[in-house]
Amino acid sequence: MNFAFDAPAEQVKQTGLDLALAIAQVPGLVWKTWLMNEAKREAGGIYWFDSEAAAIAYLNSDIGQHIQHNPTFSAIQIRLTPVWSEATAITARAVMPSQLQLGAGIREVMV
Repeated sequence: MNFAFDAPAEQVKQTGLDLALAIAQVPGLVWKTWLMNEAKREAGGIYWFDSEAAAIAYLNSDIGQHIQHNPTFSAIQIRLTPVWSEATAITARAVMPSQLQLGAGIREVMV
Protein backbone atom coordinates (compact mmCIF):
# COMPACT_ATOMS: atom_id res chain seq x y z
CA MET A 1 0.00 0.00 0.00
CA ASN A 2 1.48 3.34 -1.08
CA PHE A 3 0.03 6.82 -1.31
CA ALA A 4 0.82 10.48 -1.79
CA PHE A 5 0.08 12.85 1.07
CA ASP A 6 -0.91 16.51 1.28
CA ALA A 7 -0.46 17.06 5.02
CA PRO A 8 2.86 18.02 6.63
CA ALA A 9 5.17 15.00 6.84
CA GLU A 10 5.31 15.28 10.65
CA GLN A 11 1.52 14.96 10.80
CA VAL A 12 1.59 11.85 8.58
CA LYS A 13 4.35 10.36 10.75
CA GLN A 14 2.36 11.05 13.93
CA THR A 15 -0.71 9.40 12.41
CA GLY A 16 1.41 6.37 11.58
CA LEU A 17 2.83 6.21 15.09
CA ASP A 18 -0.68 6.54 16.52
CA LEU A 19 -1.83 3.59 14.37
CA ALA A 20 1.29 1.42 14.73
CA LEU A 21 0.21 -0.47 17.86
CA ALA A 22 -3.22 -1.17 16.43
CA ILE A 23 -1.73 -2.33 13.13
CA ALA A 24 0.71 -4.59 15.01
CA GLN A 25 -2.32 -6.38 16.51
CA VAL A 26 -4.04 -7.06 13.17
CA PRO A 27 -4.84 -10.78 12.91
CA GLY A 28 -2.62 -12.50 10.35
CA LEU A 29 -0.08 -9.66 10.05
CA VAL A 30 3.45 -11.08 10.20
CA TRP A 31 5.21 -7.71 9.79
CA LYS A 32 4.95 -4.31 8.19
CA THR A 33 7.79 -2.17 6.89
CA TRP A 34 6.87 1.51 6.93
CA LEU A 35 7.90 3.69 3.96
CA MET A 36 8.29 7.49 3.93
CA ASN A 37 9.75 9.71 1.22
CA GLU A 38 9.27 13.23 2.54
CA ALA A 39 10.84 14.88 -0.53
CA LYS A 40 8.33 13.22 -2.88
CA ARG A 41 5.50 13.41 -0.31
CA GLU A 42 4.91 9.67 -0.55
CA ALA A 43 4.40 7.09 2.17
CA GLY A 44 3.08 3.61 2.62
CA GLY A 45 4.14 0.19 3.67
CA ILE A 46 5.02 -3.33 2.71
CA TYR A 47 2.92 -5.81 4.64
CA TRP A 48 3.39 -9.54 5.03
CA PHE A 49 0.23 -11.42 5.98
CA ASP A 50 -0.02 -15.12 6.69
CA SER A 51 -2.82 -15.46 4.14
CA GLU A 52 -4.62 -13.60 1.39
CA ALA A 53 -7.77 -13.71 3.50
CA ALA A 54 -5.97 -11.87 6.34
CA ALA A 55 -4.75 -9.20 3.91
CA ILE A 56 -8.25 -8.67 2.52
CA ALA A 57 -9.71 -8.57 6.03
CA TYR A 58 -7.18 -5.85 6.93
CA LEU A 59 -8.10 -3.79 3.86
CA ASN A 60 -11.77 -4.05 4.87
CA SER A 61 -11.10 -3.31 8.57
CA ASP A 62 -11.62 0.05 10.24
CA ILE A 63 -7.87 0.76 10.05
CA GLY A 64 -7.61 -0.25 6.40
CA GLN A 65 -10.64 1.84 5.50
CA HIS A 66 -9.28 4.81 7.48
CA ILE A 67 -6.09 4.74 5.42
CA GLN A 68 -7.88 4.22 2.10
CA HIS A 69 -10.39 7.02 2.69
CA ASN A 70 -8.23 9.55 4.51
CA PRO A 71 -8.70 12.88 2.67
CA THR A 72 -5.01 13.72 3.24
CA PHE A 73 -3.94 10.74 1.10
CA SER A 74 -4.24 10.44 -2.67
CA ALA A 75 -3.01 8.22 -5.48
CA ILE A 76 -3.43 5.17 -3.23
CA GLN A 77 -1.96 2.00 -4.71
CA ILE A 78 -2.77 -1.39 -3.23
CA ARG A 79 -1.36 -4.62 -4.62
CA LEU A 80 -1.88 -8.11 -3.26
CA THR A 81 1.07 -10.14 -4.45
CA PRO A 82 1.84 -13.75 -3.49
CA VAL A 83 5.24 -14.45 -1.96
CA TRP A 84 7.75 -16.50 -3.96
CA SER A 85 8.49 -18.84 -1.06
CA GLU A 86 11.54 -20.69 -2.38
CA ALA A 87 13.62 -17.59 -3.12
CA THR A 88 12.35 -15.73 -0.06
CA ALA A 89 13.45 -18.61 2.18
CA ILE A 90 17.02 -18.03 0.96
CA THR A 91 17.13 -14.25 1.44
CA ALA A 92 14.68 -13.48 4.28
CA ARG A 93 15.98 -12.75 7.76
CA ALA A 94 14.70 -10.95 10.82
CA VAL A 95 15.28 -7.22 10.91
CA MET A 96 17.51 -6.32 13.82
CA PRO A 97 17.63 -2.77 15.27
CA SER A 98 21.11 -2.19 13.82
CA GLN A 99 19.77 -2.99 10.35
CA LEU A 100 17.01 -0.37 10.38
CA GLN A 101 19.16 2.36 8.87
CA LEU A 102 19.03 2.68 5.10
CA GLY A 103 21.84 0.73 3.49
CA ALA A 104 22.85 -1.36 6.53
CA GLY A 105 21.91 -4.57 4.75
CA ILE A 106 23.68 -3.47 1.57
CA ARG A 107 26.98 -3.03 3.41
CA GLU A 108 26.71 -6.58 4.70
CA VAL A 109 26.31 -7.94 1.18
CA MET A 110 29.20 -5.89 -0.23
CA VAL A 111 31.75 -6.97 2.40
